[in-house]
Amino acid sequence: GAGLRDVVARVARDVLSPREASVEPEHLPERDLLGREQIVGALDGRGQRREDGELAGIERTRPDDRAVLRLEAERLSQLLDFAAAEAQLTGKSIAWTADGSGYRFWRLTEDSAWSEIRDSELLRARNLPQGMAVSGFRVENMRPQGAMRLEFAPQGSSLAFTIGMSLGTERYAVAGSPVGDVRAVPGDGSIHGDVALR
Repeated sequence: GAGLRDVVARVARDVLSPREASVEPEHLPERDLLGREQIVGALDGRGQRREDGELAGIERTRPDDRAVLRLEAERLSQLLDFAAAEAQLTGKSIAWTADGSGYRFWRLTEDSAWSEIRDSELLRARNLPQGMAVSGFRVENMRPQGAMRLEFAPQGSSLAFTIGMSLGTERYAVAGSPVGDVRAVPGDGSIHGDVALR
C-alpha cells in the first residue's frame, strides 16, 4: 500500500546511497520495493510478508517504552531550555510545574501574579503519554517541599535540577546544570556530578 511505500522510502533514504534512495517508491520495480521492505523488516524485526503483500506488523509497530520516554524527556529538556531563554529575553520570570501526568508553564505578570502561558505553542500545557509520569524532582540536589515547581528568572545564575521521568520499567531524567545546560539522560540523571535522583 501507499503507507508502506512511504515508510519504506523514508527508511531507505537513511540506509541506501543517495542515488538509490532518490527513486520515488511508486516508480520502483516490485523487486526493488521488496528489497526496501526487507530493509524495514530487518530494522523492525518483523519482516514476514502477508498475503496482501504488506509486511506483517508494520502498521502495528509502536516505539518501545525507552524510545517514547527518551522523546518526551528530550522534548521537556528543549522546552525548559527555551523557557529559560525566553525569561532572559523578555525580562519576565517563567515557571514550570508538573502534577505527575503532565506539566505546564507560567509567566509572572506585571502585577506579580503567575498566569498560565496559553499564547505560546511551545510553552502550552502538555499531558504525558498514558503510563508515563514525572516521577522525581530535585533542585540543588534537594527534594523541594510541596508541588514540583521550577522557576527561570530573567537574571542571575541557573539552579541545578533533575526531573525524573518513568514509563513502565524505563527511567529517564532531564538534568539542568548551574551554567544553564539542560539535557535528557537515560537513568536517574547523574550527569552533573552529585545532582541525581537517589
